[in-house]
Amino acid sequence: MAKYRARKELMQENLEVHACVEAAARERNIAFEAEVEQLKEQIANEATERERESEENRRKMQEDLENAKEKMREQIKQDFLNMLV
Repeated sequence: MAKYRARKELMQENLEVHACVEAAARERNIAFEAEVEQLKEQIANEATERERESEENRRKMQEDLENAKEKMREQIKQDFLNMLV
């Protein structure tokens, strides 16, 4: 005949199962938190890179504008000198 397990044994087994489930859930949460932190860092790095590129583009445009102004000044100066000749 099959022997029925005592209530204490069933409760102990149930506690062990719950402990395993909780441990697995904690491990998943730790892994998710690590992934979230990694993604946050990646987003911050990408934002920093976009800001750097934006600043570089602004600097380049400013430089191009200054060069265009200088060329225009030279052209006006040359035109003025040609009118005097």
